[in-house]
Amino acid sequence: MAQPERQKTFRIEAMYAGLQSTYWLSVCTFSGFMAIYLGYYGFSDTLIGLTSALISIITIVFQLYVSVYSDNHPHIPIKRTAAIIYLGALALVAVLALMPLPILLMFVVYSVAGGLINAIPGLYNALIIQFVNLGIPVNLGWPRGMSALLYAVAAFFLGLVLE
Repeated sequence: MAQPERQKTFRIEAMYAGLQSTYWLSVCTFSGFMAIYLGYYGFSDTLIGLTSALISIITIVFQLYVSVYSDNHPHIPIKRTAAIIYLGALALVAVLALMPLPILLMFVVYSVAGGLINAIPGLYNALIIQFVNLGIPVNLGWPRGMSALLYAVAAFFLGLVLE
């Protein structure tokens, strides 16, 4: 591979690593410490489990909807769909952080935010596969490895902070 071509490929991989890393850092804080966060706001263990279950159900339904929507609207770029979902999740997390909510409303907002957050990786994968389909030999391994490493480091240090 020629040097300019390799630089272009590395740039794509680096941007993908940034997307993956920031995503998994946010998942670490949002999902990895969900029981502590929700317990602090008065959620029982049962309600925390129900929240986790509802997040999973919302994720399944929402990912199916997004897949069908993307297939039926190929003129809408995947990056736009991912950005809209990301902004929706960000808005819901801002509501959780800035507004005191009754437990039932917090249950719903947290669950919907989690469902939206969980829908993002499939879109990120679709984005990078578009480059593969164009014949650009991007390496998916090191960006995903970098994000896994950052997740582990963040979980370790957040765990220390909470101790």
